[in-house]
Amino acid sequence: MSSFWERFKTLRKERGYTQEKAADIFGTTKSSISRYEKNINIPKTPKLERIAEHFNVSIDYLLGKSKIRRKDPNWFEKLPPDLQELALEHNIDYLEVALEAKDKGWTPEAIREAMNLIEKYSPNNDNTG
Repeated sequence: MSSFWERFKTLRKERGYTQEKAADIFGTTKSSISRYEKNINIPKTPKLERIAEHFNVSIDYLLGKSKIRRKDPNWFEKLPPDLQELALEHNIDYLEVALEAKDKGWTPEAIREAMNLIEKYSPNNDNTG
C-alpha cells in the first residue's frame, strides 16, 4: 500500500499545486513539503487533519492505511448488491478486503468464503479453535 509521502505528492499534483503553493495552503514552508515528499517527516495530527480535509480524503487514506479515499455518507447504497449483502453479514471493517477482492476478479462466492474465514479466525471471535 502507498505511504503518506506518495499519497500527499499525488494529491498535490492532482490539484496542480507546486510545493510552494501547497506550503502556502497548509501554513508551512516549501522545505517542509519537500521533507514530506521525501519521506523524511510526516505532519503532526492537526496538520494531517487539515491536509485530509483540504483534499477531501480520510486520514487513513492519506497515511496509506486505506485504499478508500473518503468516507462517503452514501457508501452503502453505492455498493454492488452482493457486497451490500456481505456488509450486512460481516464486520464492516472487512469491507475493504471484500472490495479489493472484487476488484481482482474474485467471485462473490469466493469473497463470501474469505469473509467467513476472516470472521472465524478473528482474535475477537470466541468461536476460534
